[in-house]
Amino acid sequence: MPMRRHKEVQQYLEDVLDRLEDNGFSCEQNVSFAGKTFWWVAHRAHYLGVRQGYRELFVHFAGFGDLNEDVFTDFCAASFEHGCKNKRCSFPVGMYLQIWCFPVALVDRLDDDMVDFVRNHQPAKHWNSCEMPCAYEAETDELHYYQRTPVWGALYYPMRRSLIQTLLAP
Repeated sequence: MPMRRHKEVQQYLEDVLDRLEDNGFSCEQNVSFAGKTFWWVAHRAHYLGVRQGYRELFVHFAGFGDLNEDVFTDFCAASFEHGCKNKRCSFPVGMYLQIWCFPVALVDRLDDDMVDFVRNHQPAKHWNSCEMPCAYEAETDELHYYQRTPVWGALYYPMRRSLIQTLLAP
């Protein structure tokens, strides 16, 4: 099923991509990877200092006519894999390098079960890296993302949500 709300999605993308570029991200359109095409990929690498090393942030955008848990999970995994394979820093992930990946699924509308899944299903865990999946719902102009904080992530999850609100919120 194709997306019907292209105007709203295009406006969201225009606003967010401008914000990402203003924050030092480079943005590339129509990126193919492992048989999938991301509408846009935004990337920023920066040095955090001697104690933390490098962090590379990736934001992947793709549109979906109909989104279910399996499709969303597959998109998130492909997004993280793309980030790992396209990092700029030569260090291995986990050894002075972190990959933070924010896959954003663009949809007309999400049903209640899918909203609950996005907000409450714990993202995949990765060594010294993260996935923070989001879903932008054009009908309501809302961005949904993981709202809980696992005990082991009490230091990081508020910072990741703050990044989402600052960079990706409509």
